[in-house]
Amino acid sequence: MAKQAKTVLSAQTITAAQAAIYEKKAVFQSSDIMRMFGISRATVWRWVKNGTLPAPVKFGTRLNVWKPEQIEAFVAKLGAV
Repeated sequence: MAKQAKTVLSAQTITAAQAAIYEKKAVFQSSDIMRMFGISRATVWRWVKNGTLPAPVKFGTRLNVWKPEQIEAFVAKLGAV
């Protein structure tokens, strides 16, 4: 069985992510998520796969986006941990 990496984000990262949420974006792409949390593209998809990050909404075959409410809930959940 593979060992799962524990998600560890600092309070500073969460604060930066909260600030990014309020940029009034209609949707967030994986590049936005990467920038907000300082993670790689592989980590974004690993988090989606293991349920840490909510699954994105698919637009077409290549575009995946997250609704602002999804990211707000994710950041709130991290802040509560």
